Amino acid sequence: MPLKLLSEVEEMKIIGNKESVNQISLTHKGINARFNCFMKPFPYCNDIDTSNPEIIEIIFKDSYEIDNLIDVLEKFKKECFEHLGEWR
Repeated sequence: MPLKLLSEVEEMKIIGNKESVNQISLTHKGINARFNCFMKPFPYCNDIDTSNPEIIEIIFKDSYEIDNLIDVLEKFKKECFEHLGEWR
């Protein structure tokens, strides 16, 4: 299978336009794999309402898109640490 140029690869899709997201659904279209993650709004918040999820879905066409998103998030985290300090 020949490699595709970056310009030939369809970009990831993001579905949902919510301000108060409590669930992220990650989907890999190529292998039909899905991962659902419920999020706490704050580390000390223990009551997540799973009965009415506010979902945002990110659909990846291939693993390169996943790697690119991870790279962007790591750079963003580093930038935040430089301005706010480290959080846990």
